[in-house]
Amino acid sequence: MDTIGNTSRKGVDTIEATSRNAPPTNLVTSEATSEDVAHTGVTSESIGDATPTMKQEPKQGQQLCNMKILNVNFQSLKNKKEELAVLIESTEPSIIIGTETWLNSSVYTSEIFPPNYNVVRKDRQDGYGGVLIAVRRDLVYNIIKNKKVVLWIGGDFNLPDINWEDLSVSGHSNPVPLNNRFLDMIENCNMQQMVSSPAHGDSTLDLFLTNRPTLINKCTLLPGLGDHDIVSIDSDVSAKRCKPVKKKIYLWKKANLSDMKRDCRLFQQDFLIKYCEQSSGDVPEDWKKAAVVPIFKKGERCKAVNYRPVSFTSIVCKTLEHIVCSNILDHLDNHQILSETQHGFRKRRSCTSQLLHTIHDLSNSIDSRNQIDMILLELSKAFDMIPQGRLLHKIQFYGIRGNTHNWIKEFLTDRSQRVVLDGCTSHTSSVPSGVPQGSVIGPLLFLLYINDLLDRVSSESLVRLFVMTAARVYRNVASKEDADCLQKD
Repeated sequence: MDTIGNTSRKGVDTIEATSRNAPPTNLVTSEATSEDVAHTGVTSESIGDATPTMKQEPKQGQQLCNMKILNVNFQSLKNKKEELAVLIESTEPSIIIGTETWLNSSVYTSEIFPPNYNVVRKDRQDGYGGVLIAVRRDLVYNIIKNKKVVLWIGGDFNLPDINWEDLSVSGHSNPVPLNNRFLDMIENCNMQQMVSSPAHGDSTLDLFLTNRPTLINKCTLLPGLGDHDIVSIDSDVSAKRCKPVKKKIYLWKKANLSDMKRDCRLFQQDFLIKYCEQSSGDVPEDWKKAAVVPIFKKGERCKAVNYRPVSFTSIVCKTLEHIVCSNILDHLDNHQILSETQHGFRKRRSCTSQLLHTIHDLSNSIDSRNQIDMILLELSKAFDMIPQGRLLHKIQFYGIRGNTHNWIKEFLTDRSQRVVLDGCTSHTSSVPSGVPQGSVIGPLLFLLYINDLLDRVSSESLVRLFVMTAARVYRNVASKEDADCLQKD
């Protein structure tokens, strides 16, 4: 058997599964062409605690799932990402054995497979052929050396001359000694071929071999992604799932509330003396660190751009942010600085109020039998792309100066963040631009940054803003000049 990096005339891909009370499962893929029996070798890994469900009941706290295997001849996988996603969603396979992937090193596995699969692949240098094994990520893996395994071999063997009903050889697609040698190998290994129907025309090329046929419940054919049907195997072999990441959850009902209240009072006194009364705008380093949690928005879950990064910052810092925001909003309201068309993050205004104003304007135009043209805008990655220097200049122009301006400047500069997902954290990186999403003061700073947007729009055009999610610019159009003015706006 070959290992990664080696190529031989008879290589195979291997995954093994073990159990305490039953033989483990060894899954193998292979691939052959009419010109050359070209296979590639991949490492042996294991799916832990795999066992026939008929012989062992799951222990308490142990999650087991029957395994479903798909044997797929992709005939080029690169341009079939959508079809593969539909196949995975509809069949939910535990393991996918893939042949004829036609991939190369320029194509990353993450571009094709969803993130909930671990994929081991071996590509051919000529850009054709190629094999892979994809295993669901929630299955437990162990490296094993136990040779007493339940053996599975699957793939496109390209041996159309063999009649699997009586194990006879007819035809001349391959040399007779090659077919006989393959049949001898199956017999010596005490294996049985489970695919009874041809998956490619009248030929049975895609095979699934096992030395424990009693553990195979069903072998059926599904519509393929290429010119081969997909071999679907339902097995009684079960694999242990990965345990979820342990999270620390505090039992507040057992907390010492009296000591907590005393500590909070002491902190309040110390904070007011050392920070609020003596500080000139300094921000503690811990307040500048953020834990970013990705929140799914829309689209494909395997693409990072479809997630919104929300920052979790210090709770104490959020308390001070509320105080600063309240004072800034009082200043903005007293001097009527904010635009009346801005409906985001303001009291008694919302997306609903913006829609009501917009519908009212449209209804008036329709009643007057006027044409009205509208442009819908969306500011992509608005919070992340704000230049901090320009933002600080704008808030100073709006009268936010002194210690408050210094505090905001210190709050925005030298920030760092790290991604937290399922109890795991990434390395820390600096944040040179933008305002942190998830903070209290961030939306207010963004609102001030886009407040002068109306200065660039002509007086006859109407604008309705709801922060970055919805910006509508529209006007009554009675001539070509009106349409041109709207385009310039």
